[in-house]
Amino acid sequence: MSIMHEMEELLQKKVSGSSTKKKSKGNLLIIDDNRSIVQALCEILKDDFEITCTYSCEESIEKVNQSHQIALLDVKMPGNDGIITFNLLKEKLLDLKIVFHSAYPGNYDKVLQVQEMSHFGYFTKGEYSNQELIDHLNNLL
Repeated sequence: MSIMHEMEELLQKKVSGSSTKKKSKGNLLIIDDNRSIVQALCEILKDDFEITCTYSCEESIEKVNQSHQIALLDVKMPGNDGIITFNLLKEKLLDLKIVFHSAYPGNYDKVLQVQEMSHFGYFTKGEYSNQELIDHLNNLL
């Protein structure tokens, strides 16, 4: 199912279920060098989270603050990759819950490194539903 189709379905469900009690939004930092992916994630997650979009390690370190509860972090990025970014974010904000979001399945060297880190999840791009991601992130709050 395409991302756009899933987003349309989610919007329909949210409109039809709007009688439910409004909950407060979590605060999410997205870090990915692919602007299209960041835009799609923002569209998918905007109803559930206050979102700060960043496109590099340096930008994420500059923008992260105490209000951020969760970071959705790409592994492979030019310059400082997700592993370096993870460590720098944790130095700045120890309680930040970091979820990796990558195109790499479990047999890639970087993924093996990530498995040794104390993260709060790993999502392989294109291998999960939007609702699975939303539910996982909401469960971390």
